[in-house]
Amino acid sequence: MSRSDDDARSAPTCAVCYDDVDDASLARLPCCGARARASTTQFCAKCVEILIQTGDGVAACPRCRAAIARVDGAFVAAPLRRCAVCRQARATGETCEACALGGRAALRYRCERCGGAQRIPHPMWRYMASPTSLSSATWACHGACGDYTRWRIDSRDAASVPASDAPASWGSSEAWLAAAREAVERARASEARLEGARTTRVGDGVKAAVMVALWAAAAAMMAFADGPFVEEGGGGGDARSSSSSFFSSSSLSSSSSSGGALRRAISRSFGSSVGGANVSRADAAA
Repeated sequence: MSRSDDDARSAPTCAVCYDDVDDASLARLPCCGARARASTTQFCAKCVEILIQTGDGVAACPRCRAAIARVDGAFVAAPLRRCAVCRQARATGETCEACALGGRAALRYRCERCGGAQRIPHPMWRYMASPTSLSSATWACHGACGDYTRWRIDSRDAASVPASDAPASWGSSEAWLAAAREAVERARASEARLEGARTTRVGDGVKAAVMVALWAAAAAMMAFADGPFVEEGGGGGDARSSSSSFFSSSSLSSSSSSGGALRRAISRSFGSSVGGANVSRADAAA
């Protein structure tokens, strides 16, 4: 095997977009060392950056789900603030990434003690080893308990857990990568549409310029055919404003006919009357 074949075989592949990338293009993540060449799961910097952009400046690491951000061209751990909902030191924003997600998917859970159902604006599923197990984290029960208790997903909402965010212990890593892949593909398609729109605008401008030039050329040809010229043998060469004065009287009929044919051809080419009344008169004369 040649050296080039060996290099191609060892080139890492992004687990999100499936593109082969060189070592310099791999994402240098601050949390779990996902850039290590020995790892079987690699990510290119472009895909991770897109995930951060679509996540309002913060995204979960594709491997360990830690909050990461992009600062001055480098991937860093997202700075922590106290979340207004769960009161934990979490990532940037009024609420942490977890509570922001929980607010969009406030599922129903069953209290371990009283068995009451309650909607919780936090992804409690993240703290469950399986879809049917109790959470390792607690949340305030607003029912009979009036205390911080553990929770289990209500069977009515079990299917509503986002597959892309379920714990790795649920065997959902591929689903998470599929969701990340879909987000990257949507972002790339949007960029392609914007680029296509810019190209179309430039093309329309070029077409307009060409049409203006063609109209100007047509107008010049009309002026040449209809303008005043000196008739041969005109007694000192007096100027006469006649569409056929450039030609001798013997060729009047043929010149008028050819001029009308020319104008009609130009008019047909542009789909409208060129030269206004002059074209109409020439066509009528022809």
